[in-house]
Amino acid sequence: MLSDSIVNPRPLAKNVPSFCLYIPFDPFPSLLQAAIEKSASPGPWPRNDHVYTLSGGIILYRLVGAPAAVLWLERLIASGVQKILLLSFCGSLKPGLRIGQVVVLRQALADEGTSRHYFPRQRTFFPSPVLTGEVVQTLGHRGLPFSLAATVSTDAPYRETQTWLKKMRDRHIDVVDMEASAVFALARYRGIEAAGLTVVSDELFSGVWNDHFPPFLLRETIERYFFPFLDSLKTPRIPAEPKP
Repeated sequence: MLSDSIVNPRPLAKNVPSFCLYIPFDPFPSLLQAAIEKSASPGPWPRNDHVYTLSGGIILYRLVGAPAAVLWLERLIASGVQKILLLSFCGSLKPGLRIGQVVVLRQALADEGTSRHYFPRQRTFFPSPVLTGEVVQTLGHRGLPFSLAATVSTDAPYRETQTWLKKMRDRHIDVVDMEASAVFALARYRGIEAAGLTVVSDELFSGVWNDHFPPFLLRETIERYFFPFLDSLKTPRIPAEPKP
C-alpha cells in the first residue's frame, strides 16, 4: 500500500526471507535464546540482539510493546517480509484460561497508541485467516491443545485497573498483551499476513494479579509450542510470489 508519510521505512537489507517470527519477550533465555543463536547465521546486517537470520526466516527478538514492534517490523517488511507470526505471552482476563494454557488469537482490540496512526477510526483488528489456519494445523498435527481468544493490546500494563478489567470483560475480551493489535494493523496496512499464538503467563480475572508460572511448566510450554515454529525456520522456505 502506498504511504503519504514524510518518513518511510528503509530496508534493513535486500532479499531477506519472507517469513518472520516475532518474539517480544523471552522469560527463559537459557532455553529459547540459546536455541535461536545456535541456529542463526550472521545475516545480511551487522550483528545485533534483535534480528536473527535462519535459512527459512527471520526472528525479531525481545522488543516489547507496540511502538518497538512496528518500528522494526516496518523495516523488515520493507526488506521483503510478507508473513509475521507473533509468539508471545499474555495475561488471562477470564477464569477459563489459566497459567500455562495457550491461545491462538482470533482478534485484537487496540488499547495502544500505535495502530491508530494506521487506522484512526478502527480499534479491532484481525489476523490472517490463512496464516492462522497454518498455526492451528501445526498445533493439531502435534496434538497440542489450544483455545481461540480475543486479546486487548495495551501500552500501560501498570494501569490495568478494576474498571479497565470490567470494561474488557464486558467486551468479551479473553486475554491482554502488548503488541498484537499493532502487528495486525500494520499487516493489514502493508497488505501482508500476520497471526498470533500466546501463552498465558499470568492471571488478572480475579482482580488480584497471579504471576506464579512454575519454571518447569514454563520450560515445557516453550519447548512444546514455540520450538515447532522455530524449527520450521531451519529449512529454507519456497519464496513467496511477489505481490503485484
